[in-house]
Amino acid sequence: MKLPKTWFLPHNPDVLGLLRDQASTVSEVMTALAGWARGEPTGGELHTPVLVQSAERREVLMAVREAFSTPLEAEDVFELAERLGEIAEAAYMLVRESDLSRTPPDDHLSAMVLTSVTAFDLLHEALDALPAASAAVAADTAVSSLDAAEHAYRRAIAGLETEPDPRREMRLRELYRRAEHLASAVQRLGRRTWYAVCKIS
Repeated sequence: MKLPKTWFLPHNPDVLGLLRDQASTVSEVMTALAGWARGEPTGGELHTPVLVQSAERREVLMAVREAFSTPLEAEDVFELAERLGEIAEAAYMLVRESDLSRTPPDDHLSAMVLTSVTAFDLLHEALDALPAASAAVAADTAVSSLDAAEHAYRRAIAGLETEPDPRREMRLRELYRRAEHLASAVQRLGRRTWYAVCKIS
């Protein structure tokens, strides 16, 4: 029997696979950021993966629009891709501001950044595990670990009271603020990952 020409198989791109590709690229950004926080030169190690993940993010969003069905709710996949992008851009902006102001990371800033990097590593594992329940557990652990970034931020701001150079104080304050934004971006990704899993469990 000849099948009608109007019959077709639904188009289902590998949405989670594309999201994981983006997460892996953002992981490259965070690895380079950790090196920068430890005093290693970054060169162009941040710029290229930031651009790559931006293209991958668009690919994820297009795939969500085209997919007949998705392992997670489409809105959650969209939000996860956006929040990954926010992390990459926050990391890049932090290093750029440091370079422009010629202010390398101090111990406080390094502590804030490395805490965010560690939390992101947990989230990378969580995204790889989606849509399994273990992803929510890893995401919850990552969010909890970011309390250390908040403590480091408070110590950093308190330490500025003894900074004798007002220009350096202003520059450090801006870098601390950007590091706090990075930690918040990682936290938002963690919360959305947890929420996405809980909605389908």
